[in-house]
Parts: sequence; C-alpha cells; structure tokens
Amino acid sequence: MHLLVDLEPNYRVCEFANLLKGRSARRILKEYPEIKQKYFWGSGFWNPSYYFDSVGDTNTQKMEAYVRNQKLTRKPDPGQKKLSDFLAG
Repeated sequence: MHLLVDLEPNYRVCEFANLLKGRSARRILKEYPEIKQKYFWGSGFWNPSYYFDSVGDTNTQKMEAYVRNQKLTRKPDPGQKKLSDFLAG
C-alpha cells in the first residue's frame, strides 16, 4: 500500500501507522468476520512494519505521481494473496 499523507507536526509517524492499520483491520474484519477465524488466529491483520519518507514541497508532485502510478507499474508477487482471495474462500 502506498500513501502520500500530509501529517500534522504534532502526530508521530508510528502513531499514524498504528492508527491506520488498526482502524482499517477492524473495519475489514467487522465486514468479513469469517476471515478472522480462518486466516488470522491472533497473529494480526497487517504486518507490524512500515516505511515512511519525508517529502519536501519541491518533490510533492513527483511523489503524488509515483503513488498514483504504483498500480500501473508494480507487478505483484505471484505467491502473494489478494484480499479477494480470502473473501471468496
């Protein structure tokens, strides 16, 4: 997942990452509770790691284009499951 986020200075990146992962996992698992028992036996929905980088004003447009084009240029790992794989089974 690639995001370009304008984060207020009073937020820490780790807090934002945890908030985003926690809320999104709760919403997905609330909508599809059957996948929790089948695939996530307490191990967590998201990988605990994350990466961030700081972007100055001069690079914002370049980074927006990069994030927008990820779905067009990145070839997924053939062994990686998609969320729809979990929902279909």
